[in-house]
Amino acid sequence: MKNIFFASLVAVLGLGVQSFAQDDDYAQDQDDQVEYATKTASYDTEEDDGYGNPVQPQEEPAAVRTETQTQSSNSSSGNPFFDKAFNLAWRLGIGFNGLHDTPEASEYTKLGAEDPNDGWAGANVELGLFSQIHINSMFSIVPELQFTFRFLSQTQDEFYTWYYGYVKEELNLYIFDLDIPVTFRFNPVHFFYVEAGAQLAFNLGSGSDRTWSDADGKEITSDDTDFNWSSESMFVSLVFGLGATFEMHNKNYDVGLRVVYDLTNLHKDNKDLVYPPNSTATTQPAVIENNSKVWAVQLVIGYWFL
Repeated sequence: MKNIFFASLVAVLGLGVQSFAQDDDYAQDQDDQVEYATKTASYDTEEDDGYGNPVQPQEEPAAVRTETQTQSSNSSSGNPFFDKAFNLAWRLGIGFNGLHDTPEASEYTKLGAEDPNDGWAGANVELGLFSQIHINSMFSIVPELQFTFRFLSQTQDEFYTWYYGYVKEELNLYIFDLDIPVTFRFNPVHFFYVEAGAQLAFNLGSGSDRTWSDADGKEITSDDTDFNWSSESMFVSLVFGLGATFEMHNKNYDVGLRVVYDLTNLHKDNKDLVYPPNSTATTQPAVIENNSKVWAVQLVIGYWFL
């Protein structure tokens, strides 16, 4: 009986030791898991290789970096001027004028007269303000307000008058306008633009002078040289241009070329009275309708102050 008791005691103690050892192993496992979690917590933003080992991020390929940098450079020029929604500038334009849509010369020559619309040329100068309202990085609306002075001159070869005979005539026309152009501007790249639109001009004043001289170049003083001419009161025109915007000494400027093509007649009184050679005081003149219009080519310079 004693041997059975001691054998049972040894068995119970053995099971207790075994159970304690298992508990100790379980505690060790729990400690190892906590340590592992602590170690891997610092890599919570990093990828691992599936075994708990952190994987270092790979460097972006050079081709991808180049493409990204190119896209970034295209989206911004580095010039804060182009990032504004609205800009304002002074504008100066200087150019030359001519006539288009004039009557055929044959309408005059068949009557034995010189073509009065041949040889017209002149100059123009304008000063004003213009703004740029950006729709997006490539398109903008450009309204303007400016004063324009236009000058046209013509010197005709000798022609016949019934009283003075053959004379040489010099004729000058002057027009002073308030112009309101509105164009749409397209910037395929930041520094280069093309534009197109329309212009409405209000005539603030117009005038003329005419000088006759005889075959010897002597000026003829006569009431016949009085020339009461006036232009139309309002002009509608098409506007086309191209140019560039650039920065110099931390200031921004525009330099470009512009074409203004009038759709409105120049002359308020568009009837030409044509007297054939050897006319007398009682000769009735022929009447030719003259719908001449002005075109202009300008060099334009802008200084952006806002």
